[in-house]
Amino acid sequence: MKQIIFTLILFFNLNGFSQKNETIDYIKFNYNSSVVLQDDVNITIMPYLKGNEAYSITVEMHDKIKKINISEKKFKEIFDKILKIDNSELIKSFRVGLDGATTTLEIGGLLFNSIKYHVWGIYKKDSSRPKKFLKAVQIILKTADVKIDDLN
Repeated sequence: MKQIIFTLILFFNLNGFSQKNETIDYIKFNYNSSVVLQDDVNITIMPYLKGNEAYSITVEMHDKIKKINISEKKFKEIFDKILKIDNSELIKSFRVGLDGATTTLEIGGLLFNSIKYHVWGIYKKDSSRPKKFLKAVQIILKTADVKIDDLN
């Protein structure tokens, strides 16, 4: 039992975590279309810390995986767009449907604390779309070099 406690304390100390961790450890994006099979896109942004490249983007799309490294400045630019997401705008554009696409955006910490937006039916050409949510999604897609016709 002492071995396990020591290991946990060592893990938290090495990674700079405490009970009051206020950092974002990852950003996840998912796009899933109910109309087109195997059209899922998963993008994960996590710390990388090698030279000037502070974050790694992993893109899973069409059974392929690619990795891109970005700077801390670019990560902050993405995070700033996420901070500007307006919940009331999301609620005003709320819809229910069966066919269409679901876009999910999640930010969180490694210790199971996260905030997740799971939105159905967002299209760039729709005048009632949540503009700030779409801008956050578009900067992630642009940075990851991913093209989704409905969104960017």
